[in-house]
Amino acid sequence: MRYIYEFCNKIFYPSRFKRTYTKNGVPFISSKDILNFVFTGKRVKNLDKEYLVQNNWILVTRSGSVGRVILAFLNIN
Repeated sequence: MRYIYEFCNKIFYPSRFKRTYTKNGVPFISSKDILNFVFTGKRVKNLDKEYLVQNNWILVTRSGSVGRVILAFLNIN
């Protein structure tokens, strides 16, 4: 058996934040988007750049249906 940190450069658990939706902000991926494999196109402002999704990130939901997983591919940008 191997641990996930053996395969990862970084594991983090972002804090919850108030989502202020806007037309010109950063695309926001919600747990519902991950569950449905459909991105709603919601955008938020004032998102920390550390949380911008990168290629090959493994995204795991932490609310709603906890533990659902999706792999971010190149076309997510």
